[in-house]
Amino acid sequence: MNNRKRIAAFVLSDLIFSLIAWILFNILRYYSVGADTGFNSLESFLLHGKAIALDIIVPCFWIALSALSGYYHAPRKKSAGTDLLHTLVIGLSGTLLIFFTVIINDLPESYTKYYELIIILFVVQMILLIVPRTIILSRIHKAYLKGKCGIPTLIIGSGKEAARLLEQFQAQRNNSHDLIVGCIATNDSQTDAKHILGNMDDLATIIQSHHIEHLIVALDNTDESMLQD
Repeated sequence: MNNRKRIAAFVLSDLIFSLIAWILFNILRYYSVGADTGFNSLESFLLHGKAIALDIIVPCFWIALSALSGYYHAPRKKSAGTDLLHTLVIGLSGTLLIFFTVIINDLPESYTKYYELIIILFVVQMILLIVPRTIILSRIHKAYLKGKCGIPTLIIGSGKEAARLLEQFQAQRNNSHDLIVGCIATNDSQTDAKHILGNMDDLATIIQSHHIEHLIVALDNTDESMLQD
């Protein structure tokens, strides 16, 4: 699963489960403040024009909020803890925004109903965001442990420093987000030839063909002009 597919998996999951969460919330919402909604049945409450429009708008809102918060950026670098915290922040912010733009118009007889609705929306939305996201994240981490994925990384250098980095990454393969694709030959003494993908003249082509996202400069020669090149 490449990076775009991972992002698509998160977005599609969020879209589907945000819709389910919103429908479940509206069912609970109807039974909580149904008498104040002006609808005499759950069906009429769920299927009127505004409700159907919100079935489209609200899930898209959660996607937009997550995207603006940077949630979908670099999914391979997520940890369970930071992912949970990020989701909770998104959930709290989104719940308050939806409350003050949609739910506050319900005008229940008791203001305690407002607190009940906020809690219901937050809990339902969080459960149906966190559980699928955790499943997707666990699949990504399992792929890491099996060495099946990583951020395509290229080492600029072919001497002792490059060889040291290669050994380090190979030893820590399951603990690193970087997947070393190979090395670029420089004027340094050569590492194992099988790791050399080309020289500096081939750099642009190699980056494009191997979808390189990270570059690591590992030169034995610390000459400033070489580093600048």
